[in-house]
Amino acid sequence: MTLRILLQFTPSSGPVEGGTQMTITGRDLGSTIEEVKDRVFVAGSRCPVIHYEISKKIVCRVEKGISSGPVRVTVGKTGSRTAESTLLYSFVETNVFSAYPPFAPVSGGTKITLYGQNLDVGSEVKVQIGKVPCSDVRRNSTSSLSCTISRAVAPSKIAEISVSIDNAIMKVPGTFEFRPDPTVASVYPLVSFKSGGRLVSVEGTNFDAVLTARMFFVSSTSPPFEIVSKLSSCQIQNATFMFCLTPQLLSGPHARSSYSRFPLGFAMDNVTLVRNLGHRIQMRIVPDPEFAPFKGIRIHQGDQPLILDGSHLNEAAEPQDYKIFIGSERCYVTLVDTRQLVCSGPSVQPDATDERGEPIVGGLPLVSVTVGRLRTELGLIEYVDPIATLRLWVLVVTALAALCSLLVLLAFLWKKRRVERERDYRKIQMQMEHLESNVRKECKQAFAELQTSMESCGDDDYEGNDVTTLVEFVHRLLWDDSGWTHSPSLYASTLPVTLAQFDALLSCKQFVFSIVETAESESGMSLSEKSMLSSLLIAVLLRNFQYCTDVVLSLLRAHIAKSVHAGCGDILFRKSDSVVEKMVSKWLAICLYDSISQYQAHKYSTLFKALKYQTERGPVDAVTGNARYTINEAKLLREIVDCTPVDCLVMTLDGCGPFTVRAIACDTISQLKQKILDHLYKRIPHSQRPTLASFDLELLCPTRGRLLLSDWSGPCPSTMKGPTKLNTLATYGISNQSRIAMIPAEKSSTGYRDSLADSGKSSWSSLDRSSPVYPPSRFCHLSSPSRTLTMEKRKKIDESIPKSIPEVYLTRLLTSKGTVQKYIEDFLESIMFLECSTYPPILKRVFDLLEEEATRNRVSDHRLVQQWKSNLYILRVWVHLIKNPKILLDVSESISQDGNLSVVAQTLMDCFSFSEQCLGAHSPSSRLLFAKEVARLRPLSTDLFRRIRRQPPVSDEIFIDSLNEVANSLRDCTRSTVALSELLTWVRGNGVRLIEVLAADDVCTSQRLPSRLSQVINLSLDPADHIYSTILDES
Repeated sequence: MTLRILLQFTPSSGPVEGGTQMTITGRDLGSTIEEVKDRVFVAGSRCPVIHYEISKKIVCRVEKGISSGPVRVTVGKTGSRTAESTLLYSFVETNVFSAYPPFAPVSGGTKITLYGQNLDVGSEVKVQIGKVPCSDVRRNSTSSLSCTISRAVAPSKIAEISVSIDNAIMKVPGTFEFRPDPTVASVYPLVSFKSGGRLVSVEGTNFDAVLTARMFFVSSTSPPFEIVSKLSSCQIQNATFMFCLTPQLLSGPHARSSYSRFPLGFAMDNVTLVRNLGHRIQMRIVPDPEFAPFKGIRIHQGDQPLILDGSHLNEAAEPQDYKIFIGSERCYVTLVDTRQLVCSGPSVQPDATDERGEPIVGGLPLVSVTVGRLRTELGLIEYVDPIATLRLWVLVVTALAALCSLLVLLAFLWKKRRVERERDYRKIQMQMEHLESNVRKECKQAFAELQTSMESCGDDDYEGNDVTTLVEFVHRLLWDDSGWTHSPSLYASTLPVTLAQFDALLSCKQFVFSIVETAESESGMSLSEKSMLSSLLIAVLLRNFQYCTDVVLSLLRAHIAKSVHAGCGDILFRKSDSVVEKMVSKWLAICLYDSISQYQAHKYSTLFKALKYQTERGPVDAVTGNARYTINEAKLLREIVDCTPVDCLVMTLDGCGPFTVRAIACDTISQLKQKILDHLYKRIPHSQRPTLASFDLELLCPTRGRLLLSDWSGPCPSTMKGPTKLNTLATYGISNQSRIAMIPAEKSSTGYRDSLADSGKSSWSSLDRSSPVYPPSRFCHLSSPSRTLTMEKRKKIDESIPKSIPEVYLTRLLTSKGTVQKYIEDFLESIMFLECSTYPPILKRVFDLLEEEATRNRVSDHRLVQQWKSNLYILRVWVHLIKNPKILLDVSESISQDGNLSVVAQTLMDCFSFSEQCLGAHSPSSRLLFAKEVARLRPLSTDLFRRIRRQPPVSDEIFIDSLNEVANSLRDCTRSTVALSELLTWVRGNGVRLIEVLAADDVCTSQRLPSRLSQVINLSLDPADHIYSTILDES
């Protein structure tokens, strides 16, 4: 049995030769020494016990060893109890490389430092120089130790220095020398002042036997004596000569009169002969030199010597001992008397600093005197120049002239500033008057529009079937947002057998689940890639719609359970950032197509046309999409533009006509072409109409002849520096009853499509039937291009554009809302099935499934379940269809229309939101605009889920019949082979991870899915690329 007792021991390391005395402390270490004797092991080596304290302490001496290990103590005769330390004891190699200094006086006292390796280990260390021991051994670090050398017998050279650490004995390379003790023969000069610091010369012998020497005064020439001064440093030059600074005399009981003599002593290690030189060498101490400070500022002629007054100036100091500074420049002493000192300084006044060059207060240089350790500041000094008066007058005259010039300049600047202020005031006054006029005009126009209301479009504007077929609906739903162009797969035509085997794998639900799990676990997969994968899976599974439904619903159940257990149930279907949620939303949209096409599609088409009709009644910026009549504040056109209506007489491509088409004077040529197509082909779906790029317009002018109309004229916009202004009807002078002919477009002509393609901002597909998208960095229409202009150009444009208050134009939102409000309410009510008593069976079945899963996962909050339904039905289905009208409707898209639809989508989300809205002046205008409608429809949205819940459950027969109806309608979807090949491409790219997921599942392993997938991947690769052949074996 091993006792879990933490043992402590010291030291933690020792030499490999052993001999280290170790002290072990702990608890329950036996009751007698016999129980632990011969049972102590240190890193595998024996440690005989030499001392023992019952139960808590053991002292033993470690035998030699070579490794590291714990300290182990076996207690008892049977050895059933063992205590082991958690820390390890280390045997290390010790070594000594060098010693410094390699010499010492015979009297010893020199501190020697030895350098080596692992010198801090073991329990006992000894140093010996020959037969001379070294005391006071101190371990400085792991690489050095120091000790004090004892007295030797006589001068000699010793061959070795030995260092012993426990049983390890090391020799220091080289020799060590005991040199004769130093002696002092003479000191000059033998006079100093009390504060010391005077430089004296010392001669003697054997000064090179020590490293350092210090001088001091003693109280008596014979013992007993005391040191009565501080120790001053000496600088050894060679064996017979050194410099010393005289020490500072201490004040105390041994202090004598100002004039006295003191014996000298030197501290040179343990050399005692020089500690008191007795009567032979004594130094006379005199008072410190004192200088009289300046009274105020000292006036000095630069070419004259500087005379300083004082006392005791030459009693213990010579000219070279004084250091006098004027500022930071030296004043060299030429004569020293008892009471005066004369020095020769700079002829020009130095800078206002001290001797160290530090600036001082006063603006004048400081005079300072340093002698020995004394430093005295005498005061400030000012040089007097004979021509100072003349310089002063010149300075005064110059200052007066500068002051007069400054006054004249200030008067000129004040006059100029006054004129500028008057001009700015008149300009601001004119701008304010213009602003008031614009505001007054806009308020009158907005009031008239609110009172009279704008006429709504007639019933004939809604004729025509714009709803896409189910096949086209599925195609746009799956592929429009993913960006896939259905290009032929690399493997679709060359590997039909491989595709068939891969299709067989997809018939197993576990394989599909593993694909989804692999994608969900891939953190680096983007949302667009997840959307593409979900579309590929739905497209492949649509061939067997019942199987597709089974897979989707099974994934939905697992996803709900996973989200609830992870604490993310409140965001289910809110972000749609998972493959499962994207698959469920697309599957549900396909299932609801019949219901949507029968009930909501017509309302949506009517709303879309009403918004389009309302927006295009006023000016629309072709670049930014800002419109005069819109329900989106962000897309509200705030500039004042020419809104004059223009009735154009248009001749068609086949020569029919003319037909009257109404446009606006500020419309671009592309906007006019779009209005012509809308007028001539209003009953024809958008995809069956001619494209904007297929024809051009010519103005039939009696005076100028036939004039080709284009959005811009001149060089290509991509080569121009600033934004290009788009041409409008007003640019070409088109007025009422102007005749315009449609002509086939020339293939060689360069139109807006070629220029935009060059700019990299558009593509051929986006320009075929929809309005062109102009990059704001290169084009401008109605809005000011101030963001892309320089400050000068922006200032010129700002001065030419009449200003107004942007908030005045918010009333146009009310005007636009009043026109389309009925269509928006009808559409929202159709989504809530207010006019229907029956509901799609699949929707009822999905809602029931959500409630069942909530009960299964112990979700008791009914509002959370209702939020799931709202997120799935509204956010993932309807909001997506509203913001992407081309999925459900065969219509054209535009930036301005996208802004209107985003407000409709936001209103729909507000109607189904559970959070209370605190609306105020700073709330978004889109929420304020439809606040009353949201307040009316929100209870109806809650009632929708209540009505569906009260409906009887959908039986399996009705549910299967509904699925069969959808499956029969999907027979024309023939792109599954292409989608299958693309899905195989994705699986191949993620084959390693997918096979690992399959191999970890027992069900998949039992169905041999890993090996079957590996075989499919191998068949789709070249023989040289078969890296998957061994994956199954490794897994």
